[in-house]
Amino acid sequence: PVGTPIFAVTSCGDTLWVGGWQGIEAYDLRRQVWLAPPAGRHKIGGRIYRLRADRSALWVATEDGVYKYDLHGQRWRHFGVRDGLVGSRVYDILLDGDYVWFGTNRGLTRFYWNNPYRAD
Repeated sequence: PVGTPIFAVTSCGDTLWVGGWQGIEAYDLRRQVWLAPPAGRHKIGGRIYRLRADRSALWVATEDGVYKYDLHGQRWRHFGVRDGLVGSRVYDILLDGDYVWFGTNRGLTRFYWNNPYRAD
C-alpha cells in the first residue's frame, strides 16, 4: 500500500493489518511478506475508520457498517443495520471479551459476537 492513503493500522500476533483506499492489506511480520487473499487485498465498500484484531478475527469499521474477517475460517462477513447496528457509519470498535462495541453515527451498539449459536 505504498503511495496510497492509509486510515487505520492494527496488529495481533505476527500479522499487521492496514486499511486504506485500496481496502485491507495484511502483512506477516515474521516472514516479512504481504499476504494474499482472502486475508490481504480485500476490497471494502467505503472509507475505513478503524481496525481491531484479536487471535480469532479482524474487525473493520467503515462508512458502510462493519466487516469481520474470521481468521480460522478465512472468510469475510459484512454487518449492517439489518444485523442490529443502530447506525450504518461505524467510527470505532472496542473488543470486550465475548462482546464487541461499535460507535456509530446513531449511537452505540453492543454485539455478542462469541455466541455459541452463531453460524456465521
